[in-house]
Parts: sequence; C-alpha cells; structure tokens
Amino acid sequence: MATSEQKAFCVLQFAKTESVVTVQRAFRIKFGCDPPSDNNIRRWFHQFEDTGCLCKGKSTGRPRVSEEDVERVRESFTRSPKKSVNLMIDGVISDLLLVTMNSVFIYSIN
Repeated sequence: MATSEQKAFCVLQFAKTESVVTVQRAFRIKFGCDPPSDNNIRRWFHQFEDTGCLCKGKSTGRPRVSEEDVERVRESFTRSPKKSVNLMIDGVISDLLLVTMNSVFIYSIN
C-alpha cells in the first residue's frame, strides 16, 4: 500500500513526464522499493485531476434495508409462513456452514 507521500510523488512526476515508466524508475530510485502499477499511477493522477485530492472516499458503511424489502419479506411470510421459515432456515444453515468452512480453512493455513 502506497503512502500519501508516495502517491503525491507519483502524481507530480506523472504530471511532469506523462510517462508511467519514468515515474516508476524515479519511484524506485527515491523510495528503494517496487513502484506502484501503471494502473494505480494513472488512477491517482485522474483522481487528483477530478477531485484535487488523493484522499480515500468515504466508505458506504453498512447497507440499509429499504422499507420495500421489509414489506416484501413480511408479505412472503404472511402468504406462506411454513415455506418461508423453511427457506430461511436453509439459507441460515448454508451461510453458517460456509462461514465454518472458511474458518477451518483459514485456521489450517496459519
């Protein structure tokens, strides 16, 4: 992950040279590590052109549940309660199984 200083360096160098390869060479000399990819350098440059900032955008956070979704689920349970509960349980069990398998896999790697 590039630091703010490294991103700023790349943007300024790209503005001067308009060459990703030249930016990458200068980056390697200045910072002594592998340079960012050409896509990242271009993305940072365009982001700076568009917004004047290299800051991360605000994350969207937790998704909201719309009233329409709540009403749709409520109607589904009202229409066919037993079928809806069985489908819900199947979904919960499969999600739980997936999480458990992921945990076991990650634990076995470490």
